[in-house]
Amino acid sequence: MADDTPLNIRLIQTFLQKDAHLVDVARDGKEALNKAMTEPYDFILLDIDMPKLSGYEVVEKIRSTTGPNQQCEIAALTGYAFDSDIERAVAAGFNYHFAKPIQFNLLLNRLAISSQNTK
Repeated sequence: MADDTPLNIRLIQTFLQKDAHLVDVARDGKEALNKAMTEPYDFILLDIDMPKLSGYEVVEKIRSTTGPNQQCEIAALTGYAFDSDIERAVAAGFNYHFAKPIQFNLLLNRLAISSQNTK
């Protein structure tokens, strides 16, 4: 997951770890991109508004460059939840869009489905 807000990181990381997920954290867009270009992940959760690179820029670079996560499921995490925001996220390369405050049951359901698809 990538987010620049320490509280968001702590909440999401704690919640996911309680459900037995391993969480690798990036604190800005550049760090998220560097990790995504070198380490394979099962699922990537990106905040849209991050310093250095936005979530949009990160997902566009992941999708346009051959790397370990080019086909990985990637979700946008954002306070922007209008239909136009969802459309922009999908157009940028996101598979899913989660609005803040995140509904953890929706995220866990998506992770469960993703996990089944990768087996």
